[in-house]
Amino acid sequence: GFGTLTMGDTDGAFDWAMIETAMGGSIADDQEHGGYTGNGGLDASEDGQVLRYDYSINGFGVAVSLEQDGNNSTAVTNDITGLGVTYAMDMGGTAITFGAGMQDGAANIDISGVSVKAAMANGITLVANTSDESTGAATSTKRTGLGIGYTMDALTVAANWGEVDATGTANDVDGYGLSVNYDLGGGAVAQFGYGKTDGAGTGAANDPTSMSIGLALSF
Repeated sequence: GFGTLTMGDTDGAFDWAMIETAMGGSIADDQEHGGYTGNGGLDASEDGQVLRYDYSINGFGVAVSLEQDGNNSTAVTNDITGLGVTYAMDMGGTAITFGAGMQDGAANIDISGVSVKAAMANGITLVANTSDESTGAATSTKRTGLGIGYTMDALTVAANWGEVDATGTANDVDGYGLSVNYDLGGGAVAQFGYGKTDGAGTGAANDPTSMSIGLALSF
């Protein structure tokens, strides 16, 4: 009834509230790419030790977090405070989840974002998120992501697209990822993942790809 208090190498309130676009899994997270955002926000900009309190009731959720200014750290040079909120509802058999969060580290260093997820009764799930991070007096980074997944019995197939638009750079970085999972039962899941990045520049070094296939086991 009190809620949950977590301390250590854990998500801040921003990451806790925001919804990622990747669905399913892969051996080396290959469905992620240069344009993908995991919604980490300002987490780990200081000592990486986060204190977070979260509480949920009747579809609403709220979290607050603090990451203390680390000794000898110059990344943010201030305590990182965060706030996140979520709301879940059912709309005609479709489970809708909203998430929004913000973090503040110091003058001109902050991030805010919103996300939404729709899980339909027919097995299709849609996710979208966007965030805007200010990293200095005249610099910012905007991240946008879209994801779609389909689950039928033991099979899950998913795709995602994302873009990172940073001021002061010549080109945006975007990419897409694919994942296919098949649950074999008994804690074994066959996984395939692929990621492709379209980087800021020309040549293979700016447009990397990654792929993996294997068996994930849980006991």
